[in-house]
Amino acid sequence: MFITHEVQPGETLETIARHYSVSVPEITEINEISNPQVIRTRVIIRIPVPIIPPTIPSPRPIQNISSRVINGILYIFSTDRMFYFRGQSVRLLLVKINITSRPITLTYNTSQRFDFFVRRGLSGPIIWQWSEDRVFTQVVQRITLQPGESQIFRATWNQETNEGRQVTPGVYRILAENVARELRGRRIPVLIRIR
Repeated sequence: MFITHEVQPGETLETIARHYSVSVPEITEINEISNPQVIRTRVIIRIPVPIIPPTIPSPRPIQNISSRVINGILYIFSTDRMFYFRGQSVRLLLVKINITSRPITLTYNTSQRFDFFVRRGLSGPIIWQWSEDRVFTQVVQRITLQPGESQIFRATWNQETNEGRQVTPGVYRILAENVARELRGRRIPVLIRIR
């Protein structure tokens, strides 16, 4: 099984390998990296992992996972597979966990807590957004996550654009976002391929 990881500023293959408890040669082989000393920021690489983290509830095995820590919150974003047939539903799961030893309070402008976006390719325009045409209560709310507390958000993408057009085969980048004021715009990606 593989998860995807977006290389952040200051990271090296050694620090990434240590974080996921894998070796640098395993990462370089899977990603066909010829020089492990040179890796660009914001590049998405695949990481081989032997088991699925036990903190992610799912009715079936998850095959495509990405994780990132933002302001003390661990985000685990996944789809139910990496490869899809055209028209097949894409199930999205976002788990957020307070991994600090202190409470974290987040402020929301509406009742919306999360959003999902789909781009064609790595940097194409957004073709689908989960929150498009949804109505949210217009009330400011503050939510506190205690240490170790988690929240889970699910959605399904039917492989159509927000205009209702079926997408074509290819690579798609799906992004998850916590829409709290403190975290807005800080997204975590996974890649899928539609055949």
